[in-house]
Amino acid sequence: MTRIQAFNESTLARHFTKEDFYKDDLLSSEKYRKKVVEQAVQQADELFPGGISYNSFNIGRKKSFSVSDLSQKLIFRACATHLKRSFRQHNKSRSQIAREIRVFLIDGTPYKIFRLDIKSFFENIDGRRLKDRVDSLKGLSMHSKNILNEKMVFFRKEEGVSVPRGVETSAVLSEIYLASFDKYVSSREEVFFYSRFVDDLLIITSDEVVKENFEENLEQALPKGLLFNKEKGEVIEVERRKKAGSVCNGNVVGAFDYLGFRFSVVDTVLPLVRKKHKTEENSGAATSSFRSVNVDISSRKVKRVKEKLCKAFYSFSRTGDYKLLKDRVRFLTTNREFIKKDNSTVIPVGVYYNSSACDMPSKQLSKIDGFLRYLIFSNRGRLPSLYASKLSKERKKELVKFSFSYGFENRVHKRFSFDRLSKIVEVWK
Repeated sequence: MTRIQAFNESTLARHFTKEDFYKDDLLSSEKYRKKVVEQAVQQADELFPGGISYNSFNIGRKKSFSVSDLSQKLIFRACATHLKRSFRQHNKSRSQIAREIRVFLIDGTPYKIFRLDIKSFFENIDGRRLKDRVDSLKGLSMHSKNILNEKMVFFRKEEGVSVPRGVETSAVLSEIYLASFDKYVSSREEVFFYSRFVDDLLIITSDEVVKENFEENLEQALPKGLLFNKEKGEVIEVERRKKAGSVCNGNVVGAFDYLGFRFSVVDTVLPLVRKKHKTEENSGAATSSFRSVNVDISSRKVKRVKEKLCKAFYSFSRTGDYKLLKDRVRFLTTNREFIKKDNSTVIPVGVYYNSSACDMPSKQLSKIDGFLRYLIFSNRGRLPSLYASKLSKERKKELVKFSFSYGFENRVHKRFSFDRLSKIVEVWK
C-alpha cells in the first residue's frame, strides 16, 4: 500500500531544520515561514516553472551542488524522505562496517581482499536507467516520481549530470541505482563479505578466485556507463595461518585502508602457558599461530586532522583570537551530538564516535597528540614562528590538557551553540 506523500503545507513545513533558522533570522516569523511553505507547495505543484536555484562548488576534485532556494530545499527533503520509506534503505556507520570486517579478517583460512572504486560514480549515473528504477518503486507516489524526474532532467541539461553530488535526494538515488549490483555481488558463492560505501567497495573472497576474471565479471555487472578506477583498486592476498615456529611474532600478513581505518592482519605464535612447572603450548592449538586484526586510523585521516590543526593555529596567528583557537582544539579532541537535517535522528560524532572501531592504545592518535604538542610548544618552524610570541605559559598549559587519545578513551563530550559551531568550523571550509 502506497503511503500518502502529499506536498502540502503541513508535510513541507515538517522539513525545516534548525540550521535553516540559524541561517535565516526571518524564519522566526510565522508569517515568513508560511510564505516559504506556500512557495514550496506552488513549486512542487508546477514542477519548478522557473528552474531550480543552486550553487556549485568543488570538494577535492569533484564538483558538488547545493539547492539555494529554501522552498525548493523543502521539496527535495520531502522527496528524500519518501524515497527512503519506499526503498527501505538501512545504512551502517563506518565503525559498524569496520567491526564486521574484523570478524572475517580474523579467520585462519586463506582469502583475498578486493579494494575497488567506481570511477566518477555520480557523474556517470545514467538518468534514463535511474528513472526506470525509480518508476518501479511501488511505494513511491507519482507526484514524487515527477518531481525527481524533473530534477534529473534539469541538472542533466544544465550540468550534464542526472544525480548532482550534494543535493538532498542524490545519496538515496545512488543506492537505488546500485541495488541490483549489490545483490549480485553478495549472492556470489565465493564472496564471504561485501561492503559498499557510496563508490568505495570492499570484498573478501576465497583464495581460489582469479583476480582478473573476478574483477571483469563485477565490472560487467555494474550498470551501463560505470567502470572501476583501475588506479585505485588493489588486491591483498592473505595466506593460510602458518604453523607455530614458521612465522615471526607480529608478522603482518595483510594490510589495507578502508573508510578512514587501517586494517592490519597479524599472525603471532601462540603464547605459552605453565602447567605443573613445565612449559606447554596452549591445549589443542599447539600446531598453529594466532591471528589477530589491528584497527587504527588511516594515515590519510591523520593527515586531514593535522591539516585542521595547522589551519586553526594559522588563523590564530592572524587574528590573535585565543578563545577561538582553544575552542577549535577542544572541538577536534572531543565529541558532540549531531542532528540530521531531517531532524529524524541524533547522531553522536567526534574523535571517538567517528573512529570507535579503533583499537587502543592507538599509535595514530598518539602521533596526532604529539603533533599538537609540537604546535603548542615549538618556537621554530614556519608555522609556530608566526604565533609563538602570542602563546603565554598559561595558554600553553591550557592547550596541552587537550588530547585526542583522552577524548577517545573517555568519550569526552562538549556542547557548542550553533553560532559558535559555525565560527569554529569556518576555518576548515
